[in-house]
Amino acid sequence: MSTSTTRIPRYELHCHLDGSVRPDTVADLAREQGITLERPARDLVVAPAHCGSLTTFLTYIDLPLQVLQTPDALTRTARELVEDQRARGPRTGERSPGVLQHPKRVVQAGGRDGYVTCSAD
Repeated sequence: MSTSTTRIPRYELHCHLDGSVRPDTVADLAREQGITLERPARDLVVAPAHCGSLTTFLTYIDLPLQVLQTPDALTRTARELVEDQRARGPRTGERSPGVLQHPKRVVQAGGRDGYVTCSAD
């Protein structure tokens, strides 16, 4: 990336929690929940740059959705997302908890409007 491009301020307009979980966190949560991974978590949750279709891309979200079904998992991943965004330096960020709309959802969202809230402090 050119120097001039790296100096442009970042703006993150929309970010889904379930698509932003760290691969190591997915592996930790899977282990804690007794879920056996057939391959390294990174291979299961990081889509290639060109995966052919939205349907194929969405398969990379399946495992994060599966492990995000507890309040503790949601809290941890929301906190990590805020930490990651802070480290990258976006000026603003909307975090969308798509996991709360998952058809297999077992976690009951709490807080204002059912959103997970956390602070980078």
